[in-house]
Amino acid sequence: VKPPFTQYISVADAYGVSPAAVESSLRRMVADCWHDNPSAVIALVGMPCARRPTVGQLLSAMARYT
Repeated sequence: VKPPFTQYISVADAYGVSPAAVESSLRRMVADCWHDNPSAVIALVGMPCARRPTVGQLLSAMARYT
């Protein structure tokens, strides 16, 4: 497994998919959220975004959101 996907190994194992599939699904989720409601994504991230955030930026924002 190449380093970019190492953080997704446990999720991939739990669902019987590859780490690359987890990464792809997360990228798709970010793209869909950005397409459907960019203002909500900007509010969640907590800073202006000229373009959609990365997976890491959105996951970090979601982890902080409580």
